[in-house]
Amino acid sequence: WNSGVKALLGKMSRPDAIKAITDAGFECEYGEAHENYPDPMAVCKRSFATRACQMDWEISWTADKGMVAEVDGSFKRDCVGTDDDWPDKVVSPIDNQLAPATPPKPN
Repeated sequence: WNSGVKALLGKMSRPDAIKAITDAGFECEYGEAHENYPDPMAVCKRSFATRACQMDWEISWTADKGMVAEVDGSFKRDCVGTDDDWPDKVVSPIDNQLAPATPPKPN
């Protein structure tokens, strides 16, 4: 994910990167611009959940003079239990298995 994000966004202008990221369903928060740094940093997130897992994608990036300068992407998955968590095992409320691992059988 990280290398793909860097390859895709690293060559874009800031407006094109904003459009590509938001068109992909990410919600972004932007830092404050400053006269010495007019292109503020952005942190963009997208999440998706299934009955078994919560998945979160994040893109952090900066621009300089209207062009993307630095990009970093991360992905994490938190599942019922810890066997399918990625990249590391995470102990969280989802591990209480509030949702059944298999659907109930119909009567």
